[in-house]
Amino acid sequence: MPTESTKADIGPSAKVGEPAIEMLIVAAGKGLAGDAEDAEILDAQRRLARTEGVWAGPTGVATLAVLIRLLARRELDPAQTICVVVSETGLKTEAEVPSRAGAAFDYDALRRLVHERLGAK
Repeated sequence: MPTESTKADIGPSAKVGEPAIEMLIVAAGKGLAGDAEDAEILDAQRRLARTEGVWAGPTGVATLAVLIRLLARRELDPAQTICVVVSETGLKTEAEVPSRAGAAFDYDALRRLVHERLGAK
């Protein structure tokens, strides 16, 4: 569950009001819950944009920030199949979009790169 600072600053919509089904699952001993600080959420937002090209809002990546924290603390087995739902686009956020500077390829350069990486002739 979000921390108080997360509720007030980044993810006011991430707080849990009425007991959600997720919390009932955790209470039954069949799940795991965690929290994340604002800095962790913003770091997860930038990381998702850099690695996957997905610009999501802070509330949407709070689950990813919690997952990163749980894995770092070894509270989850990284060999498990884990699904994280990102529930918000970054279109509504005021955070600056990370740089996506890259190199442009012409046809020949792209063809060489594909052949090189795939081992094609």
